[in-house]
Amino acid sequence: MEEFIYTGSMISLGVGTMEIDWERNSYFKDHSALFKPEDVKLIPYYYVGDDDKPLIIEKEGYSKKLKYVKKRLDLLEYTLNEIDVMYDEIKCDALCHELQILLSFDDFANIIKTINVNKINTPKLAVEFEENGYDFGGFVRRCIISEKEIYDKLLEAVGGKKGVILGFRVFFENLYSYIILRLLAENDSCAELDVFWSYADVVEGGWVKKEDVVIT
Repeated sequence: MEEFIYTGSMISLGVGTMEIDWERNSYFKDHSALFKPEDVKLIPYYYVGDDDKPLIIEKEGYSKKLKYVKKRLDLLEYTLNEIDVMYDEIKCDALCHELQILLSFDDFANIIKTINVNKINTPKLAVEFEENGYDFGGFVRRCIISEKEIYDKLLEAVGGKKGVILGFRVFFENLYSYIILRLLAENDSCAELDVFWSYADVVEGGWVKKEDVVIT
């Protein structure tokens, strides 16, 4: 499973301009296992400029094609069969909290696989809608469920029950980011996209040493 490290700066994991995991002023998940030392390079970092528009600055971070990260995920026991089991466990846990998810893993997987990553610009949406940054539930609401094609498939999968879809925000907040990443890797249109892990700010802020996130 993903390891947590305490920190106080922004750090994120993303595919293209779609961020799927990020933390601020609390802790972050150590994603170094997805990469190798030679994957360290200059990558884009997204900030808010003085004009309240996204500002892109290149800094050091990890970058690797999703088609290669897919192999790393399989080695980390995030194969399709294994995340099927994880998904059911999270559904059961949700039910214990009186949240019933009427969506099979196959239907869920097919929905995630069809996300058009190139249409999703999380940094831009964060500037426009979420001044203090997204939580994953907000990301699901604005970046996934709001897409008509995704919404229609989701609605069909739950038998047309629109009210049920509202519960998915809470459900998605409890999903491991690697489940989302592994399913996106099944989409051929995503294979050549870069997976970024942006760790520079936590290193520059003194919250962690570079050798703790770049393992040689």
